[in-house]
Amino acid sequence: MRAFQPVSTSPLQSDGVRTPVSPTRLLDGVVRADRRLLSLLLDVGTVLVAAAVAGGLAGSAGGSGRAPVVVAGAAAVVVTVLLVLDRHRTGQSAGHRLLRLRTVDRRTALPHVLARGAALTVDLRKGRDPLHLQPAPATAVSDRNQWGRGKNVQLVSRLVLVADDGFTHRLESATIIGRNPTNPPGMDHRLVGVTDLSRTMSKSHALLEPSVDSLIVVDLSSTNGTAVARPGGRFERIPPRARVNVPVGSRIAFGDKVMEITDSAPASPGTQASRALA
Repeated sequence: MRAFQPVSTSPLQSDGVRTPVSPTRLLDGVVRADRRLLSLLLDVGTVLVAAAVAGGLAGSAGGSGRAPVVVAGAAAVVVTVLLVLDRHRTGQSAGHRLLRLRTVDRRTALPHVLARGAALTVDLRKGRDPLHLQPAPATAVSDRNQWGRGKNVQLVSRLVLVADDGFTHRLESATIIGRNPTNPPGMDHRLVGVTDLSRTMSKSHALLEPSVDSLIVVDLSSTNGTAVARPGGRFERIPPRARVNVPVGSRIAFGDKVMEITDSAPASPGTQASRALA
């Protein structure tokens, strides 16, 4: 869609390509300018300066009589046409650029065509540039292929962690678990703090990445390590920083803190504890 192309890669004209989009959406976040008269004066000054310079050059080059006046008039006309074309294509002029303003059509938020009405001049220093649309956030989907390191993506997941003391937590996105977890620089995982009186859990103990029916566990070089016991099996310590896929029904030991991966929330605290210790 042309409305989303950068200004630098496509000439912008008010051809109405944005009309299917609501004007409320197009103009969301823009701020109306209050320096339009000053911008007009700057444009007039630009024309006068160009005319004076051209006339002066003609006079210094030996022009006599009306020649400097004609040259000055021609320069004024050329500069005026350039300003009008600039305004038509970009919504800006010399004065607009100096003051960081832009004039757009209220219906399309594209550069305003002078022959039409409904113009709006906005202040780019105080608000959003209407030429730069901000796409609405997409709705998250249940797709394990959407997972990636450092992305906190919402997921329709049935996975629930149940601890031996009744603590439960539904895993809906990439989660760092520990006594007082923090995100590494540039990461955006969900943080879940767990009370651990034995203090065998590290502050940021492990990274948990859920899918629909399994869980990827990554030990974050914790002090006392992470162990996994698959259904019917014994606990096996996993290597630090290794990504280990764990099925539903498995138990995870974060130090001495044991939790079970279930596929739905337990009915009561008593059931939670019994399932975790089974």
